[in-house]
Amino acid sequence: MTKKAAKSTSTACSTQSNRRSPYAGKRGVTRIHVNMHNIRANKKNGSNLPVITVKKGKQNVYGHTVEINGPSAVVYSPDNPLGCGARVWVETVSGVTVQDHTPEDPKTIELETTMSDTSNADLEQSLVDQGIMTASIPPSEQEAHWTEFATTKLKGRKIETVRYLSSEEAAAMYWSSRPLVIQLDDGTLIFPSSDDEGNDGGALLGQDTNNEQLTFPVLR
Repeated sequence: MTKKAAKSTSTACSTQSNRRSPYAGKRGVTRIHVNMHNIRANKKNGSNLPVITVKKGKQNVYGHTVEINGPSAVVYSPDNPLGCGARVWVETVSGVTVQDHTPEDPKTIELETTMSDTSNADLEQSLVDQGIMTASIPPSEQEAHWTEFATTKLKGRKIETVRYLSSEEAAAMYWSSRPLVIQLDDGTLIFPSSDDEGNDGGALLGQDTNNEQLTFPVLR
């Protein structure tokens, strides 16, 4: 895209069990998946955000390299994705080593099956400050935080053009669905995603002044 798009957010994946996984129903499962939003952001902005998310319980750790210290399984579940939208991920009950070599947080973190209290909290807070994720914000503060974020980005702006994401733009984002794109007067582009991590384009719903539902579908 030639215009700068508004940043989307990333929430933590739920730890729901999955019937396709050999670890379904077991306690202490660690799930590892790729954050496509950060991959696209790095490509577009020349940044070096970590693109691997390691989730266990309520803890999320982000890194560039992950070593699994024991057996694991790769799960593909298109019909029952994780809460964040991931359809492919790795599961394990073994210890995990996460290495992050970004200048902001050059850490190596050991995540044992008991999950120590270590976490790259500074990096997580940095992602929140950039509007990329919400995991560090206490639940009681999330609505106020994101309302303020949306107000800053959208209030007082005017819609200049409306179009659909082109096939070339969708391919660059690794999307199979092309959503509606709304361009604001400051050049910001707004377009719906199927989930918080931007794994695919999503439909836009609304309601007109006659209380009739509006649906702007994705194109494929």
